[in-house]
Amino acid sequence: MPQRPLIFETYRINIVDDEPTLFTLDGHQIRSDVEIAQVLRVVTESRFDLTSEAGRNTYGWSLREFLEYDLERAISIPILGLTLARSVIARSGQTVTEDSIEDALSEFSPPTAETAHLFFYLSRHLVAVEYNSAIMNTQLWRSSLHRLLDEASKALEYTSSIRLEPVPKEEEVLGAFRSFAKLTSLNNS
Repeated sequence: MPQRPLIFETYRINIVDDEPTLFTLDGHQIRSDVEIAQVLRVVTESRFDLTSEAGRNTYGWSLREFLEYDLERAISIPILGLTLARSVIARSGQTVTEDSIEDALSEFSPPTAETAHLFFYLSRHLVAVEYNSAIMNTQLWRSSLHRLLDEASKALEYTSSIRLEPVPKEEEVLGAFRSFAKLTSLNNS
């Protein structure tokens, strides 16, 4: 069986602070790579797993396998790894019975899962996400990931959220520059 090529999408880590309220006075904001790593380590606990419905399917979203990749180079901050899993918990559809075809809900135990690996390069605040079309054909994976990270941040009493924002590909940036009729450089000299 031929191996499929590894394709990664690149995202930037953004820290978004919650609006201060009377109830968030006790928490603190995420400001360091150590605090980001702490959230990533904790989010792999099963208590943060979530369930979502999309169309006729019910999915379970989980993060597992927190790893630190300590490279032999002069990188003081390790690369962190997580595995995102989307499990199919239930699916609505037609089923065949002995007498007819009926609409039914099929539940899977244990549920099958699709996975994607995430690599957090904290010294540059970049994330490489292994592309998996079964998970990433919509943005539900990213909103679910954000919800998981939000719950872990709250459990650690942070008043900030971790967000992944797409990094545009070089061709998109160059295409945007080429679309301008005139580029002007503003210098203070």
